[in-house]
Formats: sequence, structure tokens, C-alpha cells
Amino acid sequence: MNKQSPKDNQLIPSVQGQPMEKSRSTRSRVPARFSPSGDRKTEISARFVLWVFHKWWKLVVPVGLLLAGIGGAVILYYHVPEYKASGWITIESTAPYIAFSSGGTDNSGRFIQTQIELLRSPIVLGNVISRPEISAIDELKKQSDPINCLMEKLSIAQVNQSDLYQVHYTSPSPMTARTVVNAVIAEYLDFQTDESYSRTQRVIDLLDEEHNRRSLELERLRNRILELAKNITGKDPFGHGAVTDVERSNSPAAMLAQNLVQLDVEQEISKAEIQAEYESQVMMPSQSESSGLLDLEIANHPQVQEREEAIADIELRMEEIRNVARRWSTNSDYIRLKNNRDKRKAELEETKAELREKLRENKKRERELQHQQYVADYKRKIAQIEARKEALTAQFNEVVKDLGESGTRSVEFEFAQAELAREEKVFEMIMLRKLALQTELRAPARVRLRQEADLPSTPINPIPYKLLTLSILASFTIPLTFVVMREIVTRRITDTEQLAQESKLRVLGEVARIPVRYVASETNTLPNRLRQEMYVFTESIDSLRTSLDLSEYLGSHNVIAITSASPAEGKTSVATSLAMSIANATNQSTLLIDGDLRKQNSYLFPNTESQPGLTEVLTGKASLRDAIHKINNSNTYLLPSGKTKVNPHRVVRTPRITQLLDELRPMFKCIVVDTPPVLSASEALVFAKAADAVIFCSLRDVSRSRQVCAAVERLEFAGANLLGAVLSGTTVKRYGYSYGVYPKKS
Repeated sequence: MNKQSPKDNQLIPSVQGQPMEKSRSTRSRVPARFSPSGDRKTEISARFVLWVFHKWWKLVVPVGLLLAGIGGAVILYYHVPEYKASGWITIESTAPYIAFSSGGTDNSGRFIQTQIELLRSPIVLGNVISRPEISAIDELKKQSDPINCLMEKLSIAQVNQSDLYQVHYTSPSPMTARTVVNAVIAEYLDFQTDESYSRTQRVIDLLDEEHNRRSLELERLRNRILELAKNITGKDPFGHGAVTDVERSNSPAAMLAQNLVQLDVEQEISKAEIQAEYESQVMMPSQSESSGLLDLEIANHPQVQEREEAIADIELRMEEIRNVARRWSTNSDYIRLKNNRDKRKAELEETKAELREKLRENKKRERELQHQQYVADYKRKIAQIEARKEALTAQFNEVVKDLGESGTRSVEFEFAQAELAREEKVFEMIMLRKLALQTELRAPARVRLRQEADLPSTPINPIPYKLLTLSILASFTIPLTFVVMREIVTRRITDTEQLAQESKLRVLGEVARIPVRYVASETNTLPNRLRQEMYVFTESIDSLRTSLDLSEYLGSHNVIAITSASPAEGKTSVATSLAMSIANATNQSTLLIDGDLRKQNSYLFPNTESQPGLTEVLTGKASLRDAIHKINNSNTYLLPSGKTKVNPHRVVRTPRITQLLDELRPMFKCIVVDTPPVLSASEALVFAKAADAVIFCSLRDVSRSRQVCAAVERLEFAGANLLGAVLSGTTVKRYGYSYGVYPKKS
């Protein structure tokens, strides 16, 4: 860049027709403040989260990967794989037999359900726990209720609607899983065999007793018939050719005798069955309790749900206190809520215990009623048999009476023979029933073992994919949540709407992002992409200058101060570019004042002298003619900040700045002052008050809402004329999408 001589009389031009003095009281002020509809609050939306991730992905991704690795390593380190052992059994839907079928239809569904619940009941598991190989298992030793532990881990599943069932047990030890399954199946089969055998054997014993009693009765009847035969015929009625089978007789007495025989047999067998039921009845535990249905019924009870909801509300309020109060453990409200929660929990447990006992009693009564119904059915059957037998006996006695009155001597003998035949028939059927039971004792069992459990070689969960997936999601959610909350607290300016809402200023325009790394390069040496970015940046500055020119701001405001809330928010780039744009557009002299005495911006114009500057002018060490430098051959002039050795507050004072600007106004068409940040350097307020208008600059995704509000309030309190706000740092893509840009011709 060409350096101009400070002694050149043409260095500082004068604007023709411009008065030397201008009263500040006559400067027009355009109101920039307005009242938007309501305050804007940061909302956590998907767009906001995506914006935060796009801004912080370089932090979120590495931290998320690190946490995911740590979480995965911890999960894999503490993960205990479980093994499942399976044994196979067969539960026949119908009872198998050798020669004698039961002849009835069994309730196979109820029988199978009973066997499944019996497998998981304390009746079987209690004996399993007492086995030495089971009682020595460490994981069961640690349990206060080992039977309940077995019930939770033991499961029975039907295989494809067949008679095959699998008994499963899961354990961290494959040996333990196999041992438990085989022990449960063995104990269940032993119990099933013993129970079935003892019940059948008891029926056989009862039939034996009846057999002995019937034998004595038959002997008595035979002796009576023998005595009658000797008195009537003098022959042995049991000799060769004697006929004693009353079933072949067609007399009414013979038919009644035959029916009485059938009823006697049916009555005796029913009595034996009911007696066996009384003596071998196994009172099964409640199926609902052993299968967990009782706990589910308790959990769904209205009283329990009401108390649990009350406890949940209290715990929610306790959680709120823990999140707000630092010493929440000693907080009086927290202690009161904790005591109330503990009290309600105790009441809840009492309610559950009362409901459990009540429901258990109800289930017990139901089982007793079922048993009573079973016995009542048999008793009703026996009563019906006795009623029929009584009616037939009465008819039989009437027939016998009629025959006796007829005077026939052989009637007594005939009916004695009929009674003997009846007893022999009953005796024969009892023996057949006994023979059938004894034969079917050797029939195949209805429940049989198909295959014992083998030692499982592969765990059912070698890798906890669900836990790892949750860990990975949580690992990325934690840092993302942290930065989202940080952005919510920080509330950065992201668009012109938010800038207007927070600052209550009119937004004058947006300025595209400038490729800072290549500013000092020749345009022809830049790549096409960077040339396009430079073009868009220049276009955005020209658009801002045009807006100010068309609104006559430039005509009525000779001195414009560009300021911001904090450093590095783009105000220097905007001020420099705006000054050069005004000079090029108007072809008149424009002055750029570097008012930031704390930080020299000599890098913007490396071929321009940085001293003397504003500091030397204010301290009287240099004149304006020596401090002002022309930039190349343009109409843009620069007053650098100079070299400051004292506190800027001692140098920058309101009267001196006002006097300096009044001296410069007649010399330049427009003066642009690059002030220091308002919150970092209070001398910025001096420049803002002395200027005709102030443009507040914010940097997209960097400026914070609170700082913007605080800076604007300070400017207003200082009496600055706020012209409006500018949002800088807009991406080229966003600027082109919002405003449209003509492609630059090469």
C-alpha cells in the first residue's frame, strides 16, 4: 500500500459546502427500540438440539465415544452370563392302560395344569432343597427363601401343543442349572409315583376288606340253602345238574334280584373310591400363589395402587428438593417428606400382608369347596344308589310276600338261591375290579421322563446387547444433554429474530462470514470457493450500506459508532468494511477511527502506519494531520489507535472526544468509529455518546443474550443514540438462502 506524507496538504480533504461547526442538539435521532410481542424463551426443540450438536459435535462425539467405551467395559466386566438347562418330560392327556380302560373322560386340561403347578410348588421344591447336592449350591445358600428363588428361575413350557414339556432353569453356573433341573424332575416323578400308587393301593385294600366280608356272607347263604334243600327235596342243591343262576330266570323276583346285584356292586365301588379320596387327598397350594397370580392380584388392588401413587408423589417432591437444595439431607421439608414416605410404606406393607392373608384364605376356601364338591358328588351318587336299592328291595320283598302267601313251599328256597346268586355276582365284580386295579398298577405312568438335562455349553446371553445399546445411548446423551443445558443457560444469538427479541433493537441487516485467513491475499490468487465467500461478504456489507443510505441515516448521521458487547464479535470487520464501502460508493472521504486503545488492529492494514494515532492526538503529542493516514489510493482514511502506555480512561474523556469529532466532521463525509466492547471497556460508552448514531454488532452463535441485553442497557443509560443492530458471522449458504446472491462472473 502507498504511504502518504503527513505533510501533504491534500491529505485531509474538506467537504465542500459543509459548515465547520454543527450543533449536536440539531442531530436527528431515529428511534431504534421497539416492543416485540412477548419475550422469547429458549425452547428445547429438535431443531435446537440439532443446532447444538452441529456446534459442539467435536466435543460431544469424543466424549460420547469415551463414555461408551468405559460403560461397555464396565458392563462386560461385571456381566455374568447365565446358562439354561432343559429336561424333557411327557404328560399324557389321557391315562394309559394295559387291559382295563377307566371308561370315563378325564379333565386333561385341569390335570396338566395341576402337574405344572405341582412341579413349581413347595411340595416338590421343599424336598428338592433338602437334597445334599442342592443344599450345597452357593447361590441358594445366599437366599433367605431358596424355595422362592427356585420358583422364580424354574419354568415349564409345552412343546408345540404336544404332550412334551420342557423344564428350564437358568443359573450363572451350567452345572448348577443341570443339577437343579434333574433334581426337580426326579423329585416330582417320585412324588407322582408314590401318590398314584398309594391311592390305588388303598382302593385295593378296601376292596380286599369287602372281599373278606362278602366271603363270610356267601358261606352263610350257602349253608342256609343247603339246609332248606335237605328239608324240601333231600338233595344237595350244589351237586351236579343244580341250577342256581337266577339271571336266566324270567320271574319278576329274578329280574329284581339282578338289578339289586348291579346296585350293590356300584355302591361298594363308589364307597371305596370316596374312602380313598378322603385318605389320600393332597391339598395342593394355591395355584395363583405359586404362579405369581396372587402377587399380581395384590398389586392391582385399588387400595395398594392408591397408596403406591401417594408414595410416588412424595418421592417426586423429595427428588425436586434434592435437585434444588444443596444440603437436602438436613432440609426440614425433605425430612418431613421422608418420614411421611416411610410411614406410608409401612402402611402399604401392612395392607399387602392383610390382603395376602385374606386372598390366601379365600383361595383355601375355594380349594376346600372344590374338594367338598368332589366328595358331595360321590355322596350324591351313593345316595341315589341307596334310594334305587331301597325301592327295588321293597318291590322284591312284596314279590316274596306274595309268593309266600300262595303257600308254595319252594318259594323260600327259590329266593334263598336268588340272594346267593346276587351275593356271588357282587363278589365276582369286586374281584374283577380288584384285578383291574392290580393289573393297571403296572401300566405306563401318565407322567414320564423323556430326557434328563444336559450340561449347557453356551450361555443364553453371552453379550448383553440391550445393556450395551442403552449404555451407548446414555453415553452420547450425557454430553449432548450437558451442552444443550449449557446453551439454554448461555442463550447464544442464532438469528435476527432472536437478536431483535433480546436487544429490543431494529435489525439493520446481516453480514456474511469473512474468510479471515485470506483477507490479505490478492483476489486473483484465491480459490473459487473463497472468492465466492469474499464476494458474498462484500455484498452483505454493501447491502448494509445501501439500507443506511436509502433510509437517509448516512445523510443525517455524520459519525457512526460500531460497538459490541464483548470482544471477538465481528465489530472491527463490520466497521472497516462499512467505511470502505461508504467511501467507494459515495466517492467522498470517509474516516475510520480505531477507538480500541487496548488492542491495536494494525493487522487490517499492514502497509499503513500504526503510529501516531488516536492516543497521541488525545494526549497532544501529535496533530490530526500527522495521525490520519490514507489507505492506498482510495477515499478511505484511517486514524489508528496509537500506542497507549497509560490507562485508557485517563486518555478517553467525553469533552475531548466530543471536541475531536467536532473537528473531524467538516473534513469527512462520514466517520466510522470502531469502539472497544461495551462490557469489557467502559470508554466505549464515551465514543457511543459522542457519536451521532450507534450500530450494535452481534456475532451469530457466539454472542450471548444476557451480555447483549446488558450492553444495550448501558448504552441507553449513557445516552447513546442506538440506530439498530447488525448480526455478523452468517454463513454464506444461509445468507444466500435468505437474501439471494448473484453468482460472480470470473
